[in-house]
Amino acid sequence: MITLAEPDLGLLQLLDDPFTVVSFQIGWPVARSVMRNRALANGVIDDTRFSGARAVTVGLRLNDKACGGVSMQDLFDQVMPFMVARRRPVLSWSLPGSDATVRQLTVRGADAPVVVAGPKHPVLALSFVAAEGEITSVAQQCANITPSAATAEPGRTYPLTFPRTYPASPGIGARLVTVGGNEVAHWVATLHGAITNPLLSVNGITINFDERGGVVLASGSTLVIDTRARTIYLNGDPSTPRYDKTNLTEWSWSDLLFDPGVNTLRFDGTSIGADASVDVCWYDTWVS
Repeated sequence: MITLAEPDLGLLQLLDDPFTVVSFQIGWPVARSVMRNRALANGVIDDTRFSGARAVTVGLRLNDKACGGVSMQDLFDQVMPFMVARRRPVLSWSLPGSDATVRQLTVRGADAPVVVAGPKHPVLALSFVAAEGEITSVAQQCANITPSAATAEPGRTYPLTFPRTYPASPGIGARLVTVGGNEVAHWVATLHGAITNPLLSVNGITINFDERGGVVLASGSTLVIDTRARTIYLNGDPSTPRYDKTNLTEWSWSDLLFDPGVNTLRFDGTSIGADASVDVCWYDTWVS
């Protein structure tokens, strides 16, 4: 199953006649190399950490005889608008035998030559570039933390049967969040309610909002943290940044990303109202 979706164009399903996918290739993301020669010795020092864009190609066979009079040109005209450079369609797919696992990638059309080598059933070679190179789930996942809802730590459960296993106890204002996929994931956190000098910790990396006068949220206000955009806005408004209120020298954005598997989140503040909480949302992310 492969689909293309774009807000202005809608959904194009490439499931069966008149469109049949004959080939599908997801390229490996290009490494953003950071290398320098080793002084007075052989070899190089390789500090590469990040990757760039990836290429995606789709071989699409058109069957103009399967649509009751729809012409070959009509089928071209359904596909080609998705290839326009200004558009960013979302390409979704599931591999054969994995229909329950649908993944998606935001792409830009790169090339789509029209080659007609016979009277019917031409094949379109659609080439895309995925600038982010990030493959994610279709469904967004979210977790909520409400520290005011608990007045005491729940403690541990001690089983009496062997083998004894002791699951982690997150404590007040904390939550264990399981993230799917096999790659680190970006997230967006929205802090709500009355709270003074909030604190948000991800796997031990803590963002404190107690610098340069701190942050005081009133009921009805929000503070939105976006790791992809690298922004912290009061009420999500770009004209009211609050990045300067954090302990920004003690963490980096890449350290805050969710790891695949279990992650520990903690939400706190010097003063927490009864309506204070944080919603954290993300998409499970894969390498390929």
